[in-house]
Amino acid sequence: MPKREKTERRDVPSYLHHRASGRAFTYLRGADGPRRRVYLGKWNSPDSRRRYRELIGRYLLEEEQPSATATNLGTNSATCITVAELCARYLHHRQALVVESEWNQARLASIPLLALYRDLPADEIGPKALRRVRDEMVTAGTLCRTEVNRRVVRIRAMFRWAAAEELIPAGVVEAQRTLEPLRRGRTGAHEANPVEPVPEADIEATLPYLPPTLQTMVRMQLLTGMRVGELLALRGRDIDQTNEPWIYRPRAHKNAWRDMHREIPLVRAVQAMLVPHLDAQPDVFLFSPRKTHAERRRMKRAARKSRVQPSQQARDERTRDSASRLADQWTATTYRHAIHYACRRAGVPLWTPSRLRHNFQHRAELLVGLEESGRALGHHHTATVEHYRSRRDLAVAVRVMDAVACASGPW
Repeated sequence: MPKREKTERRDVPSYLHHRASGRAFTYLRGADGPRRRVYLGKWNSPDSRRRYRELIGRYLLEEEQPSATATNLGTNSATCITVAELCARYLHHRQALVVESEWNQARLASIPLLALYRDLPADEIGPKALRRVRDEMVTAGTLCRTEVNRRVVRIRAMFRWAAAEELIPAGVVEAQRTLEPLRRGRTGAHEANPVEPVPEADIEATLPYLPPTLQTMVRMQLLTGMRVGELLALRGRDIDQTNEPWIYRPRAHKNAWRDMHREIPLVRAVQAMLVPHLDAQPDVFLFSPRKTHAERRRMKRAARKSRVQPSQQARDERTRDSASRLADQWTATTYRHAIHYACRRAGVPLWTPSRLRHNFQHRAELLVGLEESGRALGHHHTATVEHYRSRRDLAVAVRVMDAVACASGPW
């Protein structure tokens, strides 16, 4: 097999986890030197995430030498900034976002663009160049059609911001808008599977294999319809306990950038679940891997029937030291992995916690109707409400046809 030639591809560095020390780090590579590891602080902490965004913004901005000033660019490609500098400035501009996922989505969208056109002047990225970037995403085969379209929209947002800052001519943005999105059935990109509610039998079979804290998290999603990020960010200071029911106001949520407020009522059944987890410190996350680990150790110790040996006590000390390096907050990935582990032990198909929101919508729709269930989920557009509609339409159609057949008699 012929040896592949080593090609230089300097993508945006990733946020990584150093498991031995419990710290976050990233790799930075100089122009003519080996890459170096930079530690950012405690894994998954807000400070380490914020430092990562600031570090990447400075790194990309310093990596590319500015090729022109931000004014009087005209249409001369020789004086226009490069694609790499445009991406660097945009990520540096967006690093102060409260919702980190938006910054990360912009970072992911910039990767194929940088791989193809890093050193090209930004005003030369027209519809054809953008189509080639899109084709690369489709060829990779890892993204569905709708996600490819979303990433193209984020790339256009970078260029729109650059035009507003007078870094590139506004005509570049207008030309890119002529590229139509991928249509269903007319592209090689695969379609995303429709998101269905988790079968209740699978949930009941999985719960016994989850620690009590994770069981509480799953049941809270079933009763409130919270998004995963809203559940994981739950803190005591975000809950208004002065009235009945309690009101949870997430510090950051999906539609915050639209100036929309999100209020989640916590009824008595949910309050009973939360009381054991409420901490005296209001800034502490109510659900964390550290608490779950201590809970699991207590359960194992209570179930033990034999005497604890000295060697086991020594191992417990080492385990206790490693537990102190665990994160203070669950992430969507670690939460999903914990549920997948329980699913494998229970012998049921894998399901993700984000699907529990569809379970809430399905049950609420049957009880109070589609419009009211959409309001409870925080939807503000009819199209979003329809997206969460399950197979109820099929069941209604079957009942209608059965009724028509019974009323009509033999034809």
